[in-house]
Amino acid sequence: LSLAGKTLAGDSEAILALRTYPQEFIEMNFTVDGGYAVLHLENKTAFRNSIIDNILTITTVIGVLVAASMSLATSIRLEAVVPMERMISTIQELAVNPLKPLKTMKNAASNNETSMVEQALIKFGSLLQLGFGEAGAKIITGQMINGRVDATLPGKVTQAIFGFCDIRNFTDCTEVLQ
Repeated sequence: LSLAGKTLAGDSEAILALRTYPQEFIEMNFTVDGGYAVLHLENKTAFRNSIIDNILTITTVIGVLVAASMSLATSIRLEAVVPMERMISTIQELAVNPLKPLKTMKNAASNNETSMVEQALIKFGSLLQLGFGEAGAKIITGQMINGRVDATLPGKVTQAIFGFCDIRNFTDCTEVLQ
């Protein structure tokens, strides 16, 4: 800061280096009644161009961020949300009708985690259907409609017939037919 040619505080070059806007200005020095004055006038053309550049930069950054977020949202929907909705639908279908055949996945070769979990859920449901059969389906339906498993509920006596058939050398016969 200088007054009447004397530097009162700081270095005039250092003070000018701190200026960020306007970067270009017109400096006018004059004396009035024995006093010394400095007038800085901004260069409006350079300042306007700087503002336009900043607006274009901000608009470009916003455009890139919007495109990236839309791409990420689509990817998340396809990789996580849609498979989760299918799994929930499968569980709800099993709760209503435990013997209903489960739909297998179209992309069985997919290696992402959600498809593996979905395949495991379908296999687990199929194994439960085979293991419990028609008699167990009623018990499973009763338990799943309540929303939780209650092991203290009394069981039901069911009449069942189990069959077993052993055909001697069946494996050898089928291998010969191939």
